Amino acid sequence: MKQNRGKTIQIFLPDGNPGGVKFVEVTNRTVQAILIPRSLLKDIKERPEVQNVALYFLFGDNEEVSRTEVYIGEAEVGYERLKQHNVGKDFWDVAVLVVTNNNQNQFTKADVKFLEHLAYTVAEEAGRYAINQTIPTNPFIPEWRKEDLLDVFETITLLLGTLGYPLFESYRGKSNGISTTQDNDEELFYCSRRDSEAFGKWTEDGFIVYQGSKMASQSSPGFESKLDKHNEKFKNSWMMVS
Repeated sequence: MKQNRGKTIQIFLPDGNPGGVKFVEVTNRTVQAILIPRSLLKDIKERPEVQNVALYFLFGDNEEVSRTEVYIGEAEVGYERLKQHNVGKDFWDVAVLVVTNNNQNQFTKADVKFLEHLAYTVAEEAGRYAINQTIPTNPFIPEWRKEDLLDVFETITLLLGTLGYPLFESYRGKSNGISTTQDNDEELFYCSRRDSEAFGKWTEDGFIVYQGSKMASQSSPGFESKLDKHNEKFKNSWMMVS
């Protein structure tokens, strides 16, 4: 298991607005993430960073599935593709562009297509966000370059999490498609009473009830009125995961 080490994250606010555009990078890495609220898309069109080859993510709320929705894509010119999506896709309100953080773009078209496919695969496995697309193609990448891009992907995971979008981290403690925590009896809580049998654990996102748990078929006497009264409060306070 890889040991977590401290990281220094640099966040630059070009207009000084915490709710505006953000440039985020790990100080010793070659990529950066640019968070762009949809309403501010035109404000960044002159910045050279958004004119590069890019991996990008579109995020928006999906009320039907009660999860954040995401679209993952790649582009030869990041800003131009976002302009197209501003007209053609309605669901998103925030975009995150991932580009190299130097004047000479180091991503090729094949690089970002590989990262797009990898991001889709890991996000689907994590199951945390609703994915709004079909599976992207997986291009041929030389082995040496693939290793470099896997390292880049770890940085992308960290940057998205820093921005509040832990797309690749499942509720069961997986990150980058690799289990980072092992459930054991010390971490899990069990409830076994009458005909109910449930188990779950506390996480950074609240208490998680695992799939396979069973609720009692009937409520205890005297509890019905409380259940009706607090139903709306309770229904958003827990999640069930597989």
